[in-house]
Amino acid sequence: MSGVLEVFAFISSEAFNLVCAAKTELALFCLAFAAHHFLFGSAFPRVLKGCREQNRRAANKKVDRYAAAGKVAQENIDDGDSDVPLDGDDAQALRNLATAYQRNDHRGVLRLWMSLKKSEKLSATALAQVVEAMQRFKKDSAAIIGEVKGYLKRNPALCNIEYVNRLLEPLAKSLDVEVVFGVVSTLACLDLSPNAGTYEVLIQMHFTTRSFNEVVGLDEDMRSRDITPSRRASFALLKTRLQVGHLDKALQHFREVGDAFRDLRTTASSAPRHIAAQLVELGCREHRIATVLEVLEEQRVQLTTEMVNAMLGEGVRTRDQRLLHHLEQLSASQGVPKTGHTFGLLLRSHGNDLTRMEELLKEMEASGVDGISEVTPIVLSACTGLGDSTSADQLCKMLCPEQVAQVPALMSLIRFYAEAGQPEKACELYEAHMAGCGRTFADTKRRTLIDTRSEKAIVAAALQCGRRDIAGSLLEAMPSDTAKHIAMIRHCAARGSLNEAMQAFQALEASGADLTHSLWNTALDACVECRDLKRAEELMRRMESAGVADAVSFNTLIKAHLRREHYGRARDIMDDMRKAGCTPNHVTYNEFINALVRSERDSRRGQDAVWEVVEEMKASGVRPNRITCSILLKSLRAKSPFGDVMRTMELTDTMDEPMDE
Repeated sequence: MSGVLEVFAFISSEAFNLVCAAKTELALFCLAFAAHHFLFGSAFPRVLKGCREQNRRAANKKVDRYAAAGKVAQENIDDGDSDVPLDGDDAQALRNLATAYQRNDHRGVLRLWMSLKKSEKLSATALAQVVEAMQRFKKDSAAIIGEVKGYLKRNPALCNIEYVNRLLEPLAKSLDVEVVFGVVSTLACLDLSPNAGTYEVLIQMHFTTRSFNEVVGLDEDMRSRDITPSRRASFALLKTRLQVGHLDKALQHFREVGDAFRDLRTTASSAPRHIAAQLVELGCREHRIATVLEVLEEQRVQLTTEMVNAMLGEGVRTRDQRLLHHLEQLSASQGVPKTGHTFGLLLRSHGNDLTRMEELLKEMEASGVDGISEVTPIVLSACTGLGDSTSADQLCKMLCPEQVAQVPALMSLIRFYAEAGQPEKACELYEAHMAGCGRTFADTKRRTLIDTRSEKAIVAAALQCGRRDIAGSLLEAMPSDTAKHIAMIRHCAARGSLNEAMQAFQALEASGADLTHSLWNTALDACVECRDLKRAEELMRRMESAGVADAVSFNTLIKAHLRREHYGRARDIMDDMRKAGCTPNHVTYNEFINALVRSERDSRRGQDAVWEVVEEMKASGVRPNRITCSILLKSLRAKSPFGDVMRTMELTDTMDEPMDE
């Protein structure tokens, strides 16, 4: 007895130790058991599977009841494409197939297909659903095509082109080109020929994938068979021809779609407008806009502003006055709205007809179109070429002082009047629209839009007509802009108008601007350029009194006297230069040497004077540079003394900087 107890105690001890060792595994097992029961409602998969089968059968019975009541079966099976009535077991299988397809149960669809292969009651829609289920299960395309081909051969009653077209339509939407063309290739075996519906499906599929070359090939094949494309196919062909740039074919398809473009104004979609605009764009690219316009008129298409502008632009580029006149009349008869760009193109087309230009400007003003900035350059160009400012005067009346965007047009008008010899008109425009700028933010913005060229024109016009107040206000508004002041004075001097240049300088002086050495020297240079030595001497005395005369000032005046061969006076100015603390530099001596070489080139006395200046240059510590040597080398002639040649070459050898060519 004691032995049995010992064995039992040993076994119990070992079992307890085993449970303790496996307690983690046991806990995980219990947890998994509980989770499975919580998630699936049963801890036993076999029972769960039985429940699922029971639920599926109940659902099928429920669907069958709805189908019997006519609420499901006719929607999913008989879509209006069925060629045979549904009855018997095949009808039940078809209802089940529709239900399975609706639930995305593609395995169930294929299972039902196995029982429906010999049925003659499978609609094209149901067969397409079977093909889709095969595609979902990654069946090979050849196998899918074989299934379809076999079914059609077994059921000659269904074997007609309309049935095939209804089958192809959903297949083409899936863009499975291989399956679609596999089905099409079976038509010959079935003694069927593709019709317009077949081509429509294929064209739509290739157009969706942007395979335009394939679409073009289908179009040509259809034409060779004398098949007229459907409206939908013609629309796709039209867009394809536009994409590939075939204008003649595009126009042909445009005629075929016909009524879709009769009245674009009442079309809900913007697609027809877009297509017509693309047709116009293609016509412009191929310079055949007259042909396009003829077709648009033939189809009674309502033109848009964008179409009219594109065609007007092409007419202006090709200078086709007949086309421009016809297009202008057509757009007016259709009441096409005009924009500033439209008026600009029309004005350009009537560039030599001032009367018509004035009429267009009046129409633009009456219609309230804001396009003055766009038409101003065109009008002013025509006015400049014809020497008539009537249209420019009309533009001035159309200006609106409150609109900042019109400032560039205003500046163009001011420059036009200033350059056309009407400075009073330029000043009036500036005073009416810009003179008070600066009081508000908008005014400040308008003021910043005045460009440098316009500023010069305004100042020049103001100085010409004695409006120093306008010139002074402009110069006062830019007191630190020395570069603009210098450019303005040089601009006046370049035109030979020294009075304007000096008036601009005096206006600057009166405005309290900081007159730098550069400004003084620019004014002095203007006197020299205009060959007015008297005013140059007077200005130089003022500069010396003000202590602003520098080496540049003295060299400018020396150059002026040397041009007139006033060598004595030039020497006096050089002495004044030294007294003022300015040392003569390379420019000073080179001007002297160049003047002597030009005036007394063949005189021995002149040559001696040249070398005297060179020696004086060396004695002053100014080493001759390459400009000095270049002047001397150019003075040498075939009969020049050998000594002069040697002295020039020695001088060139001692020069530090390299000689240029």
